[in-house]
Amino acid sequence: FFCSSTEIHFLDVTIYKGTDFENKQTLDTKTYTKPTNKQAYVHGSSFHPRGTGKSIALGEAYRFLRTNTDESNFRQQMAKLQRALLARVRDELHRFGLMSRETPY
Repeated sequence: FFCSSTEIHFLDVTIYKGTDFENKQTLDTKTYTKPTNKQAYVHGSSFHPRGTGKSIALGEAYRFLRTNTDESNFRQQMAKLQRALLARVRDELHRFGLMSRETPY
């Protein structure tokens, strides 16, 4: 739990005074991620049901859409998710000797 005069973290949302606060007295929100979050998503080749990987990505995208009032924050969170999912695939391919760690995406 963090609170200051301009923002507060509550669950997975940061509520803050954005650019419209001075004129409209409205607060903005953005997705809050704890510093300890390792973004360790389930790999697609795991023994989970087929739709699990897609559901995780789609669920995260909906959460980002709901919790970000500013489109640039939404796009930033989506890019971070994409990097995390691609890194997960790359780590698995490396583990099985199918790709080196230096190979770009």
